[in-house]
Amino acid sequence: MSGYIGAIPTPQATQSRDVYTATSNQTTFTTQGYTPGFVSVYLNGVHLARADFTATNGSDVVLASGATANDTVEIVSFGTFQSADALPLTGGTVTGTVNFPDGSISISDLDIDGGTDIGAALVDADLMVVDDGAGGTNRKATMSRLATYMGTKISGGSQTFTASGSISAGALVGLNIDGTISTMGANAGDPVQVNATNFTGAHDGTEAIVYDTANNKVIYFYRDQQNSGYLTCRVGTVSGTSISFGTAVAISQIPRRMKAVYDTNAQRAVCVFRNESDANHAYAVVVSVSGTTPTFGTQTEFYGGVVEALDICYDSNANKCVIVYKHNDDSVLAKVATVSGTSISFGSAAGPSGATCNSYTIRCEFDSNSNKVVAQWNDYDDYEPFAAVGTVSGTSISWGSETTIDSGATTANRGMSLAFDSNSNKFLHVYSVGSILRARVGTVSGTSISFGTKVTLTAVGSSQANALVFDSNKNQMVLFYEAQTTDFGNVIKGQISGTSFFAGEAATAVEINVQIGGLVFDPDTNQCITFFQNDSNYNATSSIINSGNPTWVGIAAESISDGASGKVTVIGGINTNQSSLVTGAVYGLPVTATALTAGASNAIGVALSSSSLYINTGKF
Repeated sequence: MSGYIGAIPTPQATQSRDVYTATSNQTTFTTQGYTPGFVSVYLNGVHLARADFTATNGSDVVLASGATANDTVEIVSFGTFQSADALPLTGGTVTGTVNFPDGSISISDLDIDGGTDIGAALVDADLMVVDDGAGGTNRKATMSRLATYMGTKISGGSQTFTASGSISAGALVGLNIDGTISTMGANAGDPVQVNATNFTGAHDGTEAIVYDTANNKVIYFYRDQQNSGYLTCRVGTVSGTSISFGTAVAISQIPRRMKAVYDTNAQRAVCVFRNESDANHAYAVVVSVSGTTPTFGTQTEFYGGVVEALDICYDSNANKCVIVYKHNDDSVLAKVATVSGTSISFGSAAGPSGATCNSYTIRCEFDSNSNKVVAQWNDYDDYEPFAAVGTVSGTSISWGSETTIDSGATTANRGMSLAFDSNSNKFLHVYSVGSILRARVGTVSGTSISFGTKVTLTAVGSSQANALVFDSNKNQMVLFYEAQTTDFGNVIKGQISGTSFFAGEAATAVEINVQIGGLVFDPDTNQCITFFQNDSNYNATSSIINSGNPTWVGIAAESISDGASGKVTVIGGINTNQSSLVTGAVYGLPVTATALTAGASNAIGVALSSSSLYINTGKF
């Protein structure tokens, strides 16, 4: 651009021109170079169309038809150029900030399929772009923020619940019957010794327990081996999760197969037993309570043969006790008993037609809805569980036909229990098939009983004695049994709905070897009270079960106010609100405590750090 006045602009546009005089039929003309696509060809001043020549190799231009001698061929080539402050089609660098109007770039233009992979695992410090509040403002965020956010949304290790009562972050929480959650309490109180006595270690019914609703006391009956094996009674007072006892009182009768009931009309307890002091005949005795002192009435025989199994229940409609027992000819019989003061009298015996019993266990309970008595036993021939409905009239009882509870099941001698649910007006029948504990809901209609769905409560129960009561405060059944794997006293709670029973997980309630003696519900403190033999020292022992304790679901992931909703770490999640944990240690809730403890039998998870617990089990 010589001769240009002023600054020479850069970059510059360029062109080169080659002029040729053709020979006859000449087609190829060699230029000083060109860019394909940037060439114009003139023949004798006429601009040729692109179809009339070929210019592809950057040096030669070839005519489609040969030129005539002395034709003038002019070839003009153009150099590429770039405008100032403009980007080339490929490459180039932009400095400073480039602003695009909102919506001017299509999402499809942001395709990153051709990008290079990061080549490593994502870490907390890695960045991403987010539209802040979907308001059009793009901001950066770290992957650690994404992890925190996802932790609040993924339900595999966290769930949202509504609190009943204030809950602190890191607290063990359980599910209430109404679907709310509460802070867990201790499952049970410390076991206490009722008496230093040997129950003979044979699961032979050398203990019984009832609750005195008039005096708000627990009445214990047991065979005191330290006192000639005599029938002994002691009164307990419940305070919180503790029990204190009055002075033990005994009578010179040696009992076995003991059962007891409380007569709310007479305000007396009645104990029935096989009397080894009198050829194993069947006896009953009335006990009254004043303060913490029991007083025995005169023991009275109601069956003059050897009795192997017996039970007693109270008919609150007739104000009578009903005793069901196994006759020495194996038939199932019953008598109506009337309490007067500290005396007791009996009506005539009657039983379900053709019913025979082949076990140490008969159970009976009263249906306060239909005003009927239901008895349960094992059949003599094949140990199949049966039940029948009885009706009290005056001092007599009549029975409907016996009905099988579980056809073909071979049940254990002692592993049967029965309770009436006054909320659903149904019975729960529990029985053991080997170590498997099963249950069925029973419904009384007239003098018949029918059964709902059969359920397995646990496959590692026991063929030995178990005990069942109805918790009228929570409208739930509470089963106390000896666990086969540990011999500990375990509890299963559940509710009846329709003709089905829905059981919760088993939980340890007594962390010592037990032989189950009995279980009662205390409506004054809304707790259950156990009675059992401690097999480690053969002492008569009792403990309080917090049956109202909610069913464990997890650990609070945050503090939750009463009535508010909040997050709970559940199975599969990691709770980070702990302190002073030992990494690698297994943690759970001890039976008699309310804080996580390493090595507890009711284990729920393992510590990942001093503050983090991985919850890996739902058993509690």
